[in-house]
Order: sequence, then structure tokens, then C-alpha cells
Amino acid sequence: MGQYAKNTEGHPAPSWISKNKKNKQSKQRKKKKKTTSFSKILNLQKDYLRDNEGWNRSVKQEYSTHLEGQIGRGFFHYKNLSPDDIEELVRLYNVKVLKKKMKLKGFRKTKEAKRQMRKMISETREEKVSEKRAELLIEMNSEMRKWGVTLGSGEYLVDRDRTWDKLYQKIHSDRYCHLFDIQSDETWYQFLKG
Repeated sequence: MGQYAKNTEGHPAPSWISKNKKNKQSKQRKKKKKTTSFSKILNLQKDYLRDNEGWNRSVKQEYSTHLEGQIGRGFFHYKNLSPDDIEELVRLYNVKVLKKKMKLKGFRKTKEAKRQMRKMISETREEKVSEKRAELLIEMNSEMRKWGVTLGSGEYLVDRDRTWDKLYQKIHSDRYCHLFDIQSDETWYQFLKG
């Protein structure tokens, strides 16, 4: 069959050669990355940064003395560094240290802000809950007096205790949000924040 030969139904059919070209995958060789002594030592900076987290002295001076020590020991990749490469490595290490310090500072700030927010919310929660409980107790006592019931009298009125029983359940609820007729935690949190 040629490239535009007809199949059994009379329609033009592409040849097997053109179909095969579509599905054929070309073999591409992966290019090897050229690694230099500079790139090898640059990759080692992350480990050195993780191991030496106490930045009391000058970072540039500390890292340059580390590089000089490794060159003095005679390690292959360190010996092949030029003075310009050493300066560039020290500069890049300093940038990494500064980024890490800024990141830690940001974490500390957010952690402190969250701690302050939790403290403020717990203080406001205590204030609002104690005020609301006192208010509900006064309201419950007035309802009970209206029906002639006093606390601790031992009486239990089945038909007349509907209004103050709801107040009693609110006061002794295990969740503070029920005091304010709030059912969801998100609304409760927004109520405390605002």
C-alpha cells in the first residue's frame, strides 16, 4: 500500500510507515552535567550550615577559616579553588546564613503573635464568661422567685420549671459558647476576637 492507498472501505488510509513515524520515540541522551570543584563545595555548604548553627562570630570569617583549613588538609576539590572562587563561596554562604536568620526571625515573630493572641483570647473569654454567668444566675434567681422556689429548698416543680431550667442548663453547660447561644466554634472564636 502506498502512502494514500485505499483501505477495504474505500477511504484513504495512511501507510504503516507514516503511522510508525508518529509512534516512534527518539532516543535522547541525557547530557552529563559538568561538575566543578566550585559546584561540589557549593553543595556541601548546606551540610556545613546545618552543622554550625551557632553564629556568634563573624560568619564570613568562620567560613573562610573553614575553607582554608580544608585547603591546608589537602582535599582535592578544595585545592582546586581559586581565590575568586573562595570569595564567591564565602559570599554565598553569608547570603544563606542571612536568609536562615530572617526565616527564624519570621518564625519567632509569628509564634509570639500567636501566643499573644491566645493569651488575649483566654483573658477575654474568662471575663466574658464570668460576667455572663453572673447575669444568668441573677436572671434564674428572679425567675425562681417569681414561682416561689428558692435554691436548696429541695422542691422540684415539674410543670413550672421550664424557663429557669433552660437557664440552669446554660450556666452548667460544659461549653462556654452555650452561655452566649453560640453553637459553632468558628463563631465563638470570632466572638472572642471581636
